[in-house]
Amino acid sequence: MLVPPVESHFVCDFQVDEHRVISRHLQLLLATVESIGKLSDAALRQHLGDISYFLIHYLVPHIHAADHVLYPAAAPTVGASEVVVPLLKADNAAIIALAQQLESFQSLVSTKAPTPAQLKLLRGILYSLYICMEAHISKEEAILLPLLPSQLTPEEYAHLQAEIAKEAKSVSTSRPVRARRTAAFP
Repeated sequence: MLVPPVESHFVCDFQVDEHRVISRHLQLLLATVESIGKLSDAALRQHLGDISYFLIHYLVPHIHAADHVLYPAAAPTVGASEVVVPLLKADNAAIIALAQQLESFQSLVSTKAPTPAQLKLLRGILYSLYICMEAHISKEEAILLPLLPSQLTPEEYAHLQAEIAKEAKSVSTSRPVRARRTAAFP
């Protein structure tokens, strides 16, 4: 049996683990999109609150940590500063903009039933979020994350992981609570 090189033991496992969590939530987001028009107004509001909670308390801190810690650390080590990092940051900006659109949409329908035109808009926002997030994860996992560990020592990797966690926590604790945590979106 061949033993893999040391670098493969820590192929940005902390980012891949986070991507697994995000992917589970993306499946719930997609299920919500597919249920639009079938859900009661109250159930739709609950689903949107769950999605917003996930975006605000998990995804936004993840994005912030990637933009402010992971990408700056990765750019010089993998030579990705001119193409890959700007592309990933553009994805993140699009995801944040879509999250803000969802928040605005929720304000529109917080006390009244959404119109058919509003439901169509909601489908567009949620499908766009799904597509952007899926594509972004694929880019990170195919391009950036495989290259990074081979350029770092285990100590540098551990330091990077700790800095990313610290940055994400600082963002998540500084954001106001706007949505509830539920069983669907823990």
